[in-house]
Amino acid sequence: MKNVTEKDELTLEIDEYVPLFAYIGSNKSSNLYLRFVSKTTLVELGISELSGLLESINLIQISGLRIRDFPVTDLEVVNELPQFDLSLWRNKKTVDIDAEATASIADNTFFLIFNEIEIAQKIWQYDSLQLAFGNARLCWIAIQNLSDGQIAKIEKSILDNASGGFL
Repeated sequence: MKNVTEKDELTLEIDEYVPLFAYIGSNKSSNLYLRFVSKTTLVELGISELSGLLESINLIQISGLRIRDFPVTDLEVVNELPQFDLSLWRNKKTVDIDAEATASIADNTFFLIFNEIEIAQKIWQYDSLQLAFGNARLCWIAIQNLSDGQIAKIEKSILDNASGGFL
């Protein structure tokens, strides 16, 4: 099992078909997936089968993009990857959550918002990646410090595929 204290690099891949793929370390594929799925949303979180740690985030489809301020209040920050409860998978490879996500860009940060009603209580931060949870539910994911070029590519990919392309 990987030592939790080892610090691997967060890598981002952005292309015209998959708006965002972020992975930690050199392993691009995970054994377990937590998927947020609706008619217009497909976001996969790759989870390590051994440690329960987040390994990847794959934004495959989202219905659109909002350019707006996203208020992030002062919350407790944990400087490590979140560790998921592996008992949720019960010998399955994928757990699907019926949830519509929205995307937002503010300054040099890209947000995936899963739950605008739930109030975030704590943020797990790893490099430029933040995941906010409230009552054990994922509220939002933020990727900070993106270049203007990265923001433009994400925006173009989302808007080009917002018509329901894959789903």
